[in-house]
Amino acid sequence: MRSFQIFVVAVGLALTALGCAKTTENPGLGTNTNWMRTCDAPSDCGEGDLCVCGVCTRACTSSSSCGAVHAAASCEVVSEAACGVESAIGRACFQSCETEGDCTAVEGAYCVAGLCVPAAEPPMLDARVIEPPIDADVLEPAKDASVVEPVNDAGIVSDPLALTRLSGAIQIPETYTACSEHLDCRVVSTSCDGCCQNGAINRSLQDAYGERLEPACADYDGLSCTCELPDDVARCEQGRCTVVPRAAFTCYGPELNEHLAYEPEAVGCNCNELRDKSICTGATALICTWDGGGTAWVAVEDGPCGEPSPDPTCAEGELRPTATDCLNDFGRCWRVPNGEYCGVIVTVDP
Repeated sequence: MRSFQIFVVAVGLALTALGCAKTTENPGLGTNTNWMRTCDAPSDCGEGDLCVCGVCTRACTSSSSCGAVHAAASCEVVSEAACGVESAIGRACFQSCETEGDCTAVEGAYCVAGLCVPAAEPPMLDARVIEPPIDADVLEPAKDASVVEPVNDAGIVSDPLALTRLSGAIQIPETYTACSEHLDCRVVSTSCDGCCQNGAINRSLQDAYGERLEPACADYDGLSCTCELPDDVARCEQGRCTVVPRAAFTCYGPELNEHLAYEPEAVGCNCNELRDKSICTGATALICTWDGGGTAWVAVEDGPCGEPSPDPTCAEGELRPTATDCLNDFGRCWRVPNGEYCGVIVTVDP
């Protein structure tokens, strides 16, 4: 059974193009004619599209979503061997290949490490890209970010995931925020000063963000403040991850909109002090857990309770008239046939 709302990945990242080949009109393209066009930056592609390995494309989690990009496209792993540089993106829509003759979607593309990508010259037989040595004197910390960025072939600092800050607030670049659906996005803290500011990024880039957040805040020596963490939800709006208050959405929880629990875009209600508690209400299993922006109910099909009820007569627990009463007193609850809720005390590891 599938798990719902727990960390799926799809992602966006602008990379430096490897060549300057031009695409011609291609009958295999989807409705967006910018896809599978060569590019140097996201601005060369359509709004919300990505420039990956020199090709205008989109992030993906399965090949079924790539038909809109090109009839020959499939969801492929983006590798350093194919792009010539290390990539933080996981998968994107590309044409796969075994030989250069397979590369029909992008004019002038070569078959490099199994992907059709543009290149200034044919690849070596082992598909590796030899980069010139980097002058150590060129490597300098990013201004006000304490992050050492890599240098590209032209000797230009070019880490597309570098973080900077304005006073005590981290500025999230667009390379973190590309998305195609709400589940792509995750709430992250953007505060170096403890002022409880949130932003949203693509879930697949949360490790890259965390690696850069600490050094970006390392030299912050300004004022600090205390605050109440905002109850935000990450959403994908017009191809970009953004945060909005959870109160703006109809949420689900025990005895509240349970029918929404397994809807793809549903939002769990905040459960505050009920963290790590669980409940089964018929076929719906809910766990109160940290979901990035706060503590909220998350629906899982392989949850902590059996179906039917593991103890239908509540012989080993205690009955409460409502789910709220049960959760206030017990760590695990389930609805029994008479409509009441059976609770048991469970030990939760710290």
